[in-house]
Amino acid sequence: MPQTFVERIKQSGLTGAVFVPVSIKDPEGPLEKTLPPLFVFQFRGKSCLRPSQVQGAENACPFCGHKPLICQSCGHGNSICPACEKSTWTIKEKHGGPADQQLIVSPLSQREIPVLEGSRWDGSDFVYGAGDDPMATNFISKRALDWLLQVHATPFCARPVKFCIDGMSDQQQKQLAEIQKSIPS
Repeated sequence: MPQTFVERIKQSGLTGAVFVPVSIKDPEGPLEKTLPPLFVFQFRGKSCLRPSQVQGAENACPFCGHKPLICQSCGHGNSICPACEKSTWTIKEKHGGPADQQLIVSPLSQREIPVLEGSRWDGSDFVYGAGDDPMATNFISKRALDWLLQVHATPFCARPVKFCIDGMSDQQQKQLAEIQKSIPS
């Protein structure tokens, strides 16, 4: 994105974004000298995506007991046990029935709408999601969405998510009320 748009975002008051300068290398040379400074937009708000959970069993390897398999803080999951190297979990549709010792999990890709945990949210408008999961890449607040639409920013795609307010602090609830208000473009 060009530096002029970076400045507009910074002046908007939206939070959770970092802009990293990029270089365009042209072996011939002329293109490199004619381009304005460009930046990569990165979502840096703390990930607060609700992690996958083991269904009806302990969050431990069914073969050797190593735990946890799915970190309930960051959401990282080991489908292959780091201790015994056996396949530890699968989704319900691929489970082999009573003889299958693998655990059943509810992965993000099975949720129609991702769930963000408000108690883990840092108040950012631009929140990092889960990286390579197409259901949960990155998230933006309502005011960020409104602002991007007002300034005709393209291309991007937005869809709703659920936001769990259980366990949120008073400060987080105030921040949530603020990010639902539009800001001038």
